[in-house]
Amino acid sequence: MRTLTSAQQREVLELFEAALALAEEERAAFITARASAPEVRDGTLALLARHADSESALKTGLPGALGAMDSAVDPPQRLGAYRIERRIARGGMGEVFLGARDAGDFERRVAIKIIRPGILSPDVIERFNRERQILATLEHRHIARLYDGGHTDEGAPYLVMEFIEGRSLSDWLEESTPTLPERLDLLLQICDAVEFAHQNLIVHRDLTPSNVLVTQEGEAKLIDFGIARPQADGGDPAQHSALSGLSLTPGFAAPERQRGAAVTTLSDIYSLGQIMTLMLAPFDEPELRAIAKKASAPAPEARYAGAALMAQDMRRWQQGRVVPAFSTETSYRLRKYLKRNVVSVSLAGAAALALVVGLVLVTSAWRSEARARAEAEQRFDEVRALSNFLLFDLYDELEDVPGATKALNDIADRARHYLDVLSATEGADDEVRLEAALAYKRLSDVLGTPLAANLGRREEAGETLDLAIAQLRALHERAPADEQVMRGLAEALYSKAVYAFIALDDNAMARTNAAEAARLFWQLAEEHDHEEYGRLAIDAEIEAAIPLGWMDRGDEGVALLKQTLSKMEAHVARYGDTPDNLGMLARTLSNLAETAMRAVDVKEDPRPEDYADALGYADRSIAAYRRYVAASDKPDGPRRSMAVSLFKRALTLYGLERWDAAIRDLEEAEAILSQQAALDPEDSGLAQSLAAVREQLAITLAYAGQGSRAMALATRSTEAKRRLYREESNNPGRARNYASNLLLVGEVAEVVGQGAQTCAIYREAKQVYAHVDRLQPLSDYDRDVVLAGVDEALERAC
Repeated sequence: MRTLTSAQQREVLELFEAALALAEEERAAFITARASAPEVRDGTLALLARHADSESALKTGLPGALGAMDSAVDPPQRLGAYRIERRIARGGMGEVFLGARDAGDFERRVAIKIIRPGILSPDVIERFNRERQILATLEHRHIARLYDGGHTDEGAPYLVMEFIEGRSLSDWLEESTPTLPERLDLLLQICDAVEFAHQNLIVHRDLTPSNVLVTQEGEAKLIDFGIARPQADGGDPAQHSALSGLSLTPGFAAPERQRGAAVTTLSDIYSLGQIMTLMLAPFDEPELRAIAKKASAPAPEARYAGAALMAQDMRRWQQGRVVPAFSTETSYRLRKYLKRNVVSVSLAGAAALALVVGLVLVTSAWRSEARARAEAEQRFDEVRALSNFLLFDLYDELEDVPGATKALNDIADRARHYLDVLSATEGADDEVRLEAALAYKRLSDVLGTPLAANLGRREEAGETLDLAIAQLRALHERAPADEQVMRGLAEALYSKAVYAFIALDDNAMARTNAAEAARLFWQLAEEHDHEEYGRLAIDAEIEAAIPLGWMDRGDEGVALLKQTLSKMEAHVARYGDTPDNLGMLARTLSNLAETAMRAVDVKEDPRPEDYADALGYADRSIAAYRRYVAASDKPDGPRRSMAVSLFKRALTLYGLERWDAAIRDLEEAEAILSQQAALDPEDSGLAQSLAAVREQLAITLAYAGQGSRAMALATRSTEAKRRLYREESNNPGRARNYASNLLLVGEVAEVVGQGAQTCAIYREAKQVYAHVDRLQPLSDYDRDVVLAGVDEALERAC
């Protein structure tokens, strides 16, 4: 028999290990059907025959580079600092022993896995040693640690791993008969561990029940990462991992592995789906089975893009939310919504009915004779109360409920109807008119003022806000000293400033409204000596200065913000380090840093030292945010704001080519936003922020020389946006978002030197932009700048 190539050696070992998991009478047929060449078939059958000659292991090896393979070789009494105590397990690839570190400095019980002599060729052993160093960096609560490794005197590689006192997943399921919640908790632990490994570019490759141990405390521990390999490290797939594919457990190995295709993170997702199917066997839960089915789809592209997304659907089921893998039908979403919100839905229905009845009664009652005035006033007050309930209490309660968008729109429409009737009612006093004006302002925020999450009805929001401001101005003229009226007008003008800056791109209008709001808030602070008014005045001054950075008047904006910072520092000195004050201090510093950076960016030839002041303000801002987070009893909002500041500082560091510092900021921002996104998967704004951070991290890693990690992160981002685009290909927003992402991934590929892939990505980006143009004509900027940039990239790279 001629000498086998290293690729054929790998295939022989794969087939051999897979065959060992089958019944003895099935092994030969399995090998014959799977072998890619006669010499592979013969080599595997020969190896299997030699294995059968011994009860425990292999006697001799294959011809060529595989060499001789002894059976159960007696282990040495010690390996390095570890004393071997007893054998734990034995398999076709090697044996595992219980060991103890007794070098004197500290003690530790370990599991030592010794690979059989001769099973690996020299070049594979070399790769095994490299990968062992990478695997040793995996530190996760649910992954067994790899401590050490080396070679025995006979040259057999060995691994020293964390010793886990636990049962295999199969034994745990059989002996403990865990409940469904207990099974899901364990599954989530496994998913978290796999996601962590994937984020570190490690693919497990053999996720099976035997490689998941369950401790006495009910915690999962993934073992045997020794057969894993770094993801996306290039090279010939046949030459990958020292132990790549030494296990191919039937039923848990992905179909593409059976075909000899390259192994990716999606192969692990398939195995997770199979494990989930096993764990759900006693329970008839269609939604959970749908999750398992999607994870273990035959086609890799049909599976979850990551373990975190799979875990997200499981958590959605636990919370009673919609599971997209099961269904996206409206009737299903409605059933889930009603089941979660029985009380809220009942209240909404009753309130809506009462509102309709009340409107009819109000309209007629105010036109009735004097004898009905008392009854009319009672009805009028009832409708006012119902409107406030709809627009404030009920809307706030339903705002975070997934699938409630239609109900929220209905609430807004009904409230608008009420307000229009109320405002036109003859005889209403100023108290009622103030209430209506403030409700119009609230309605504008609900419809689309970009102060917080809203319904996206921007044009209506602007009209409603203008109506509120007009009514509040009229009331202010009649009662210039009225505190409630003045505050309402100041808050409405602040909203108008934000709306003009973001929605209308009108910097002058934004500055005018913000300046007027600041003046009114300072007046209130002087007249009523209220801490909050000073803080609101400072916030408005910030909004008046921010547009200057976008009007090529950055230096002027910096000067104004420095004055505002002095006021904020004096405010903190007077009123103390309260969470609200720390938050406003951090916001002031963050906007000062951004404006200072923008002022330098517009210079013809800025020098790195020109950014020193801006970075100093950014450093102070993030330090203030850390204090804000520590002081707040609801830290999620402060953390999210801090993530934004970290992202902004990273952009400047990126421009200065300070890659490592930029990566640290982006990684921290990504960790914060990832945690929040897992808790609130319906928050689209949060998802967009997280995507922006990950995309910037990918391009920064590329320029920092971390090509593999950059491409893995960029590809992951693209897969998610491609999926959304294909689900709604006629949605111009989705299409534009995907096209923009392709440009970034193309740049990453170009930087790391993947020429062919770079060209393919840029060409796809151009095609998607053309599709966007057919759906919604591109702006002049898109045509003159973005598309021109695509053409330049194609010419440069291709």
